[in-house]
Amino acid sequence: MMLEDVLKAPDTRRRGVKTESYQAYNEDLSDVGKVAGVVSGHAQKTAIVCSGGGVRSAYAIGALHALAEVHGITQPAIGVASSGGAAPLLYYLCGLFDHMHKWPDQCAERAFYTPLRFWRPLDIDYLVDHIYKDSVPDLPERLTHTSCDFFIAATEYETGTRGWFTRDDIPHIYEALRATKAVVGMYGKTVNVQGTEYVDGSFSADTNALIEKAYAESAERVIVIDNSAGLPRDIPYAQHTLRLYSHILPQQAGVLMRRFADRTETALPTEYAPLIISRKETLAVRHVFDTNRARMHQAVQEGWEDTSALTL
Repeated sequence: MMLEDVLKAPDTRRRGVKTESYQAYNEDLSDVGKVAGVVSGHAQKTAIVCSGGGVRSAYAIGALHALAEVHGITQPAIGVASSGGAAPLLYYLCGLFDHMHKWPDQCAERAFYTPLRFWRPLDIDYLVDHIYKDSVPDLPERLTHTSCDFFIAATEYETGTRGWFTRDDIPHIYEALRATKAVVGMYGKTVNVQGTEYVDGSFSADTNALIEKAYAESAERVIVIDNSAGLPRDIPYAQHTLRLYSHILPQQAGVLMRRFADRTETALPTEYAPLIISRKETLAVRHVFDTNRARMHQAVQEGWEDTSALTL
């Protein structure tokens, strides 16, 4: 099945986008989600994990669409995500694929990212308020009709510790999305949610930490969409650059940046056996701020192709 054929099909023929009300759509899915994540014939408690990765998370759009359309996984029991992977996960749970496929065009606008705006190259407010909220103003209500227990990572600014936004935070989910994407040094400010200041989730939760959370929530089958594979932080000179950059940031922001540059990958117990979905070749989107329109669309296609080819 080709992604372009799915996108051209009438809405009534697509699992992820229905013409009837979203309440009815999610009610149809709720029984699946309530029976311990039974999907695609698997009587296992399934978790979907979406890593961070900035604009590279375009890969997750295609991968999540394929999980729903090709593999029939629409309401996992558990969802865990951070930073760039958070919005794709939440929109996936609501079946909002048409909206996600518009993101590459919307994120290509300079209003979202431009290095010429040196004081705030990455405008997360534009992303949340104009791309997310304007197009889907009722996301909180839609999420109440899903059955998945989700966990969105964010970093508490003052302590550097990891926090989690959950279903309890649905009423202020847009601020949760703003917080998990508040990249230190690029967005230029913290996000206050319920009295706590937060920054990007990736500064306290790498991909393995997200996987660990899924298993801690009693997941039996964990499917991971890894948008971060091959990020330049793993290259020594990039770590040195991040450390140098940290010295021109405000004190606490600099501390968080240095921790991010120096951290080692979270160790997973040997008994954990998640299924990792990631691009074996180089992902079309070259880095976390590569907002080239064509490359973002290509990354969506790559996520679809890699996930469609799996046997789940």
